This record gives sequence, structure tokens and C-alpha cells, in this order.
Amino acid sequence: MASVTFLFENLAEFKADLLRLPIELRAEAGAIVLAQARLAAAAIRGKYPRGKTGNLQNGVRVSKEAADQFSAMAHVVSAAPHVLIYERGTRTRLVKKDRRRKLVVRFPDGSYRTMKRNRGAMRPRPVFVPTIVPFRHGMEQRLAELMRRAGLEVQMSA
Repeated sequence: MASVTFLFENLAEFKADLLRLPIELRAEAGAIVLAQARLAAAAIRGKYPRGKTGNLQNGVRVSKEAADQFSAMAHVVSAAPHVLIYERGTRTRLVKKDRRRKLVVRFPDGSYRTMKRNRGAMRPRPVFVPTIVPFRHGMEQRLAELMRRAGLEVQMSA
């Protein structure tokens, strides 16, 4: 029996090797990829706060991509409209108009002036990437084990 060796230096090369999987392994590889994507999405949803609307949690979705006969793909996406504000934070924001009330400063001479309100900065709270990375590594390990069971020799490097 012939022996084939794959050496994965980076994810791009790993993806290219996945494209060469035999057709009969695609279904099992697709199940591994989709399961890891769903587990990652559930973990991300669990780390986002519920909030008033729940948009951060409800916006995390998994989509199984239409792949060709030799590949398996799934995407985990956070589609909440304010996810970047939550993940990356904001600078200090000064707002001239406030719907609730105006900030008016009266001076000793009786004059007054409307001031900009300081909304402050929102600190970044990275959730998505730090949570998904271990699941991606787990997916790579399971796919490597699948290839080993198929008789391929697999070496993974960091």
C-alpha cells in the first residue's frame, strides 16, 4: 500500500490538503467541520451578554457553505449590527444633541451655553476570535485523525 505524508505548516496549506481528501471522506469531514462550527457558535453565544434585545447572542449564526465534492466548509458569523462596537470598543465620543436632556452651562454673568455631552469610551471586549480559535484547533485535530484512520500519515506543526 502506498503511503502519503502531509505536513501542515499553516492553515492555508491545511485547507489545500483538505481539498485533496477522497470523496468518501468528505461526508465525515463535513460532519466534523459543522459540529465544531456549531460548538464554537454556542460558546460565543454563551459569552455575549443578553442585553435588552439579545441581538449579540441571536446574531451568531453558522452557515454550511456549498462546497465542491472534495471539500467541507462552514462559517461562524456574528451578524449583530453593533458587534464591532462591542468587540473593538470605541473612542471617547462627544455628542452635541442628547434626546433626553440638554447639557446647559450657566455662567455668572447670566449667559448660558449648550455643551457637548461626553459619552466616554467603551472598552473593547473581544469574544469572537479568542473563543473560536480553540474550536478551530480542535477541528484540525479531528480532521487529522480522520485522515490517519484513512491510512494517511499526518504531522501537525504549530
